[in-house]
Amino acid sequence: MTRVRVVDRTGQEHEADLARLDKVRFERIMQSIARAIYCMHFGRKWLDPIGVLADFIEYSAKPGGSITALNHARQVFEQRVAQHFEKKPAFGENPEVFYYKVDGSGERQTMRLVFYEGCAVTAAFDPPA
Repeated sequence: MTRVRVVDRTGQEHEADLARLDKVRFERIMQSIARAIYCMHFGRKWLDPIGVLADFIEYSAKPGGSITALNHARQVFEQRVAQHFEKKPAFGENPEVFYYKVDGSGERQTMRLVFYEGCAVTAAFDPPA
C-alpha cells in the first residue's frame, strides 16, 4: 500500500492508505447486502440485477493519466442523491453504525445504505425492460 494525503468533503486533509479495490467483489458484497435489506424491508426477494455506487470510493488514474472530471461528476451525482434522500425516513436500530433510506414505488426502488455515519452506497433496483 501507498501512504497518501486526501482532502475530505469538508476540506480537511487526512493521511490514508491507497489500496487496489477488487471492484467485482466489492460490488457483489454491496449487492448482497442490498438484497438482504430489500427482502427484510419489503418482505420479498429481489432476483433481478442491482446497480450500486459507493460515494466513499475515489477513482485513480494510471500514472500520467487524469480522471478528475469523472471524480467531479461522481461527486456532483452523490450530492444530488444525498439531497434527494435527505428528507426520507431512516430505518435501522443503530444509526451510528448503519441505517438505510428507501425511495420509489412498485418495482422501481432506490436505497441509500449508510455505514458508520457517512460511508454511503446507493443501490438501484430496476426490473429489466
